[in-house]
Amino acid sequence: MAESTLRLSPEDRENLVAYLDGELSTEASRAIATKLTQSVAARRDVETLLATWEALDQLERPRAPEDFASRTRTEIEHEGGGLNHGLTVATSWGRRALRVAVGVSVVLVTMLVGWGVTKFVWPDPTARLARQLSVAEHLDEYRAIGGDFDFLRQLDESPEFNQTRE
Repeated sequence: MAESTLRLSPEDRENLVAYLDGELSTEASRAIATKLTQSVAARRDVETLLATWEALDQLERPRAPEDFASRTRTEIEHEGGGLNHGLTVATSWGRRALRVAVGVSVVLVTMLVGWGVTKFVWPDPTARLARQLSVAEHLDEYRAIGGDFDFLRQLDESPEFNQTRE
């Protein structure tokens, strides 16, 4: 391959600053060093980068005002972030958890009241059947005798079958 046509790949360009600072792994450093020794264009890229760094070092560095840190903290706290942000997040999660707990409690209390009403207030249909079990057991016989309940009422009202009325 010709010496002038060998170029740095985009990945090598990204690693060039790390190469100059000595932060790359040995393998990656060797690969870039090989390309630099074989390519005039790659060496020009490195020289341009170094010249840019030197030019930047010549510039005056701006200084932050003395109250910069306190103003920044004040602005962050005013916007609801900063040190109180964790407390705000915890409070919002606490509120959300409280709402869920109240909702679950309301549902459970409603279910308990519904169960209590159906258990103790609502009439039990099987209790009536249990009280009149003897009638239910002999219902076919009663129908065979009289055909309907009018006959049974007449027997109930007759003095022969009703000893308690005398």
